[in-house]
Amino acid sequence: MKWLRFSLPVAVLIVSAVFVFAAQRESAKVASRRLARDYKFIMVGENTKKWESALLDLGAEGWECVGYSFLIHSGTSGEEVLILKRQK
Repeated sequence: MKWLRFSLPVAVLIVSAVFVFAAQRESAKVASRRLARDYKFIMVGENTKKWESALLDLGAEGWECVGYSFLIHSGTSGEEVLILKRQK
């Protein structure tokens, strides 16, 4: 009976270690899938109708807008930039 008292916790420990190891490998696979992305930067002009239709077309291709930036060039002028991404 002494062997059962020691072998049962050891067996539980080994099985737990196997499950933890398998879960870590699976989370590493998921993390590597998340990194596969394409990015695109689009300069936005004053013609909003043109950009609205362009964004609708890009959305149909799987692109999504994830950011916006305003670039200042010489203190008085600047450009608006949309940051897009999609899954590879």
